[in-house]
Amino acid sequence: MYRQYEGRARITSVTRRTYPRDDSYEVKFMFYPKQKISERFAQLDGKENLLLTKRQAYPSASFIQRNGIEVGKEFDCILKVIVKGTCTPTIVEFPSFMD
Repeated sequence: MYRQYEGRARITSVTRRTYPRDDSYEVKFMFYPKQKISERFAQLDGKENLLLTKRQAYPSASFIQRNGIEVGKEFDCILKVIVKGTCTPTIVEFPSFMD
């Protein structure tokens, strides 16, 4: 079970990965929540975070282009923080992103 925090993400870097030699990129963002995050372990605001696709993979060039990802651009997102169970502690989802 997860608690959800709405917020905005600002893309801070988009760098082609050199290993493995494929079409993947390392994309980083800063998360800015709309409300205070109660859980201490989930304090992502003000820290650089790694953006992964819904399949938990590094985004490809086509994924980046299709979703208009570029440095400085902002997107609505949702931080999901675990409150019960044994799943991933935090997940950031971008509702507008297309796979």
